[in-house]
Amino acid sequence: MIVYRIARQEPAPFMVLNDDWYPAATWQNQPGRWMKDNSTIKIISPHNGTFNLSFYAGSFNQKMNLSVYINNKLIGIFSIDPIGPGNSLPTHIVMNITLNKGENILRFQAPQLISELSIADKLQGGQTIRIGFQNITLTQ
Repeated sequence: MIVYRIARQEPAPFMVLNDDWYPAATWQNQPGRWMKDNSTIKIISPHNGTFNLSFYAGSFNQKMNLSVYINNKLIGIFSIDPIGPGNSLPTHIVMNITLNKGENILRFQAPQLISELSIADKLQGGQTIRIGFQNITLTQ
C-alpha cells in the first residue's frame, strides 16, 4: 500500500451556472457565454466572508447597463461597451461581494427595454442576446 500526505487546504467557494445562459461561445479567441435578460450563477460558500468577484463583459451591438445583485441585493450598475469586429475589448469589472455560508445567488440583469434593442440584437426565435461574459473568477 502506498500512502500520500496531502496538504490540508481551506475549502473555497465554487460557482455553478444557474438560469438563463446561452451555450458556450468563443470571441477574441477566448471562451465565454452570453446572458439572456436576467441570468444567475449559484455560488456555494463554505463560510461567511467577503470575496473578490472579477469578470470581463461586452455587450452585443450597443452600450448597455449591467446590474449585479448578490442574494437580491444590488451591488453595482456598470456601463458595458459593445464587443466584436471594430469594437472595444470587453470591460473588466472587479468588485467585492459578501457571501453567506451555503448557497448564494449572483444575478446579472440588463434592464434595457426590448423596444431599445435593434432587430440585430434578436436571435432566431425572438430571444435576445444582452451581454457576454468571460473569465468569471471569485477569490478571497
